[in-house]
Amino acid sequence: MVLVLTSLRAQSNIALGNLSVACLRENPGHAQELGSQVLMGMPVTILGRDGDWLKVKTIDGYIGYIIYHSLKQLSAEEYRNWKKSERAVFTALTEGKIFSDSINGSVVSDIVPGSIVQLQETGLRFAKVKLPDGRTGFMSVEDLTPLKEWMSQPFDKSIIERYARASMGTPYLWGGNSSKGMDCSGLTYTGMWLNGRVVPRNASAQAKIGQPVSNSADLQNGDLVFFASPTGRINHVGCYIGNNRYVESSGRVRLTERNPSQTKGYAFGRRINTLPSISRQPEILKFFVE
Repeated sequence: MVLVLTSLRAQSNIALGNLSVACLRENPGHAQELGSQVLMGMPVTILGRDGDWLKVKTIDGYIGYIIYHSLKQLSAEEYRNWKKSERAVFTALTEGKIFSDSINGSVVSDIVPGSIVQLQETGLRFAKVKLPDGRTGFMSVEDLTPLKEWMSQPFDKSIIERYARASMGTPYLWGGNSSKGMDCSGLTYTGMWLNGRVVPRNASAQAKIGQPVSNSADLQNGDLVFFASPTGRINHVGCYIGNNRYVESSGRVRLTERNPSQTKGYAFGRRINTLPSISRQPEILKFFVE
């Protein structure tokens, strides 16, 4: 069967995640394998269309299919205005809510760590925000980090560690990278994203970034630890948090109290504190600013 993709040349090829989590499938169809998730406000490039499914590429290079109504496709003017607008990243470590009123309003939307919203008004306690599809609501100011600050923040390994700890108990979900469910590399991917870093989506690719830590005795908090299959292929990753312990998503996000080197399949560690922020990566920065 030959896949025919509908041309979208008359429209902008940029879309934003429209829901708290948009499911990115390996092929068009709800029953297809989940490859990753696109969080609210994350930009993706539209490559084509197959019926109700948009073929997209994420800013970290992952290609898959998202049902059209999970995205807000932007016109060229809308995209320019979005890049010029004040935006903020939801940097709370656990899932939150956006309310219709700052005190006793109804729920407008849920929101997961790492989502991006537009700022309309900012008060002492609450901010009025705009979602990609135009809905507005209120959320706590303390849970938001201005986009420019988030994109240029120095590396802080404690953010990754704190996110890993806060995610404890979250169900394992192949292809997930949110509080709705996450796999092993989804945990580390979003932990890095909250620190203004973009890493590859899968464990095998994450194992190629940063600096190697060959001796497990030299591991530091925030280092990534990798495990391999019997064939030697990297197929699992966790976040080291000190004292011979690491957090991993295996069945659920859990704390493993064991030196990684004593776990079957342990391969090596990687220190990722030299990875540049988004503000220093022009090929990614262009998705956010003019």
